[in-house]
Amino acid sequence: MLKNSLRVALLLPVLFFLSVETRAQGTELDCPSGQQRAIFPGSVTINPANGKQRFNFCIVAATGHMVYQGDATAPIAAGSNKQIQFNDAGNLAGNPNLLWDKVANTFTVNGDSTLTDTSGLNSVSTSATGINIFGFNGAISMLANGVAQNIGMSSLGGSVKMEDSTGAAIVEVTNDTKLGFYTATPIVKPTVSGSDIAALGSLLTKLASLGLITNSTTTSSNYKVQFLTFASCTIVAGTYNECVTTAKTWPTAFSDATYGMSCTAQGTPTDGGNKESYIVYEDTATPKTATQFVVRVQNNRGTTQVDAVNISCIGVHL
Repeated sequence: MLKNSLRVALLLPVLFFLSVETRAQGTELDCPSGQQRAIFPGSVTINPANGKQRFNFCIVAATGHMVYQGDATAPIAAGSNKQIQFNDAGNLAGNPNLLWDKVANTFTVNGDSTLTDTSGLNSVSTSATGINIFGFNGAISMLANGVAQNIGMSSLGGSVKMEDSTGAAIVEVTNDTKLGFYTATPIVKPTVSGSDIAALGSLLTKLASLGLITNSTTTSSNYKVQFLTFASCTIVAGTYNECVTTAKTWPTAFSDATYGMSCTAQGTPTDGGNKESYIVYEDTATPKTATQFVVRVQNNRGTTQVDAVNISCIGVHL
């Protein structure tokens, strides 16, 4: 008892000397039985979590110890419903731009945001200028986990690009259905035109315009391939007899008469045998021109023959 009385006796003169004014934020809480409320000078300010928690400092009569007496009730949440609580310079706060909806299971951030892994090297950030996904030491994966699920990428006002490390577009798709590869300017779906060799040239040109190939082939302005089939040569009966066709006209004119040509022919013998092959060659007595040619047709067996039918010729100008 003497020890406890001595503590109180030493404490009271100090409190009296400092004055007996209390200044504290919040609501005072009564001391429990056996304790007396401590009186502090005006320079003491108490700041509970949000200014609404009840508190007091009490002196235990039996021991002379001073204890903090706080309300066990949790502080009242700041802000409005669904706003996430955070430390705002030591005060509990909420903001309408940071929300959690437990019913919809939705986390909402209105404003710039950054998610970074523990290494600090891989991150996802959003801002008014766009979304950045940065994978420094790992792969970036997009997975549509489910049946018939697609991953869609679109741009309302520009294009979707797959770029290399230098920023060059390896694949680019624009919002007006154009496509380009390897930095080529995107184009609409190309149409291949022409026939035969001309169609091949058209295909190579269109693939190059997409950027899929580099077309290093060369062509001559005189290059042309043409086909012609006819049946108008009659062979007179006799051994190795031949006939001369009338002048035949190519579908279109060659640039000149320096093209090469080759012909074949078939006919059916009057004895009912198999179809015969014939030798077909240019008629040197009537030189070919850029538009016409004459050929001679000769049988191989020297037997009685009928008309040489199905004569086919090809002309090639390089």
